[in-house]
Amino acid sequence: MNFNHDVTIMKSIRLSLTIFTCVSVVGIPSSCLQSQTADSVKTGPANDSTQGHVSPVGSTEPADTAKMNVDAIYSRPFLMGVDSDVGIGGYLEANMQSLNDNGVNEGISFQARRLTLFLSATPANRLKFLTEIEFENGTEEINIEFASLDLAFSRAFTIRGGIVLIPIGAFNQNHDGPRWNFIDRPISATQILPSTWSAPGIGVLGKIFLKGIAISYETYLTNGLNESIISNELRRTSLPSAKSDPGRFGNSFNGRMMISARTAVSTPVLGELGLSYAGGVYSQTSVDGLNTGPALWMHAVAADYSIGSFDKTFYSRAELNLASVDLPTSIEPVYGKLQVGGYADFNYNVWRGAAFGFAKSSVFVALRLEYADFHVDPSSTDESASGDETWSGTLGLAFHPSAGTIVRANYRTTWITDVLGNIPIRQAAVQFGITTYF
Repeated sequence: MNFNHDVTIMKSIRLSLTIFTCVSVVGIPSSCLQSQTADSVKTGPANDSTQGHVSPVGSTEPADTAKMNVDAIYSRPFLMGVDSDVGIGGYLEANMQSLNDNGVNEGISFQARRLTLFLSATPANRLKFLTEIEFENGTEEINIEFASLDLAFSRAFTIRGGIVLIPIGAFNQNHDGPRWNFIDRPISATQILPSTWSAPGIGVLGKIFLKGIAISYETYLTNGLNESIISNELRRTSLPSAKSDPGRFGNSFNGRMMISARTAVSTPVLGELGLSYAGGVYSQTSVDGLNTGPALWMHAVAADYSIGSFDKTFYSRAELNLASVDLPTSIEPVYGKLQVGGYADFNYNVWRGAAFGFAKSSVFVALRLEYADFHVDPSSTDESASGDETWSGTLGLAFHPSAGTIVRANYRTTWITDVLGNIPIRQAAVQFGITTYF
């Protein structure tokens, strides 16, 4: 397969996204127009078994009311004041871990991975505001992951502006800890794609419904990533390294916009299938009007699938991620132009009922399989030279005492091969943790 990317291909992709957006908006009957009020933010009483989850996908709920990944940012529990349109909420992730790294026992560590706060408001009819502020590892990192205002003309067409989540893959939109039975986040979503990935920009989104089928779309113009993709401490191609640039929230590194889009189709029986793209120029092409080099493109593509929900016996999620990066000729032999990875989660409910004073509790067993190749060379015929790969498998046992709270136990084993293709390093981790909405 030829993975060379030129301007003609990019224009075709952009044209296709534009046509889809236009088709989604035109011809919507007036019966679809609904005002967006604070009720859109509230997720129901505390004993709702689906509270805080982007569910049900693959359920028997009518297609015109079922939640999709595009709804994830507002499908959370909020505490609403009396006679107030302002809501507050959040979630916590904390755990302990015992890690064995290639035969060396690293001991036991306690980790306060995330404390995330949500604030929502409905300034007026059809206007919604929400912000998500995350504290990672105590206060080691403090990030504004989302802060946007929605102007909703209908369910089919909403304008969103501010700091937006890049709609690449389902995990980047649907990343809250209390929605997962696994303590670690997927490798391909965080090391090939830079989840959680957000940027300042503006775009449109919406959902349309056609005879039991729900179709969602999102597309944005935002600031892009910078040359840290190839100039970083990892000494390899890395989109997540560029995410650490704090200046990307103040201005565009090179004065170029990045385009991103995702569309998904969902049915009550078959679940949700999504396709997404993000891309733009990441290199500095001019300074003070003087040409400094060629335009180097970054492309990211993802396909995701999900079926089921926490209130069903079985649910599964899977995602395939791909990153393609134009490289200067001087580093092409060393850095990877193409990276591919993915994961598949399988969750099965083995018990549901009252326990320890919790009226609606449940227990799940879970399995995650993962793979990531950080240096794919389609032209190479020497299999012994391939490397920079990671394989991983995780077994999980999760107790849900109530909706939105999970006690998680995981065993994870990982094999890591370096870029030279040496014997893989094996890591094994035993993890026990809690996560909860509040």
